[in-house]
Amino acid sequence: MDSWSPPSPVPIVAGARVLVRTFRKGDGPAMHAAVSASRDLAWLTLRWATAEHPDLDDCVYFVERAARQVAEPDCRSFPMAVVARGDDTVLGGVGFHAIVARESTAEVGYWMRGDRNGEGLCAEAVAAFITSGLTARDRGGWGFRRITLLCAAANPPSRRVAEKLGLRLERRERAERYQASGPTQGYLDTLGYAVLAGEWDFEARRAKPGIAWPA
Repeated sequence: MDSWSPPSPVPIVAGARVLVRTFRKGDGPAMHAAVSASRDLAWLTLRWATAEHPDLDDCVYFVERAARQVAEPDCRSFPMAVVARGDDTVLGGVGFHAIVARESTAEVGYWMRGDRNGEGLCAEAVAAFITSGLTARDRGGWGFRRITLLCAAANPPSRRVAEKLGLRLERRERAERYQASGPTQGYLDTLGYAVLAGEWDFEARRAKPGIAWPA
């Protein structure tokens, strides 16, 4: 079996209200606004918001670095922008990371600006992105065989995304991550979800019913 390689060009993925695309020069201020709108919820959705993107210059640097990174033929981490259809405003981000080319696997991560929580935009973006991720390369997708999703057990919004999309809960890692601030502090459990290409309903953009392991 051939080793996985990145699609070229990187697909633009459409949902009903959002697009998932590569970051572009000029997205820095919009990303900073999105991160700033989430800082009060950073313990929940953006563990890196305060540490890695404290000001506008950091966001500009992140955007420009991401744009260069995804253009490399050996790229194995793809941070992408989630933008509003119509005005192209940056609402959040989604990406494929921890890619193992020889296994055609990837981990999906995501975040959405805190003042848009509860609108279903994150689940819509992730559903579209996973659909593209599991679509074969010769059909315009990324060609992954398996996609995993990790989130803190104490992060209800992120868990709801995984559950809404019907992903299989495969593991719970006790006290795997440390949270220094926020309502839930200390060592937190991490949940691991996954789905295979053969388990995904490409029309419905969610996992097929019944993929959960027996209790």
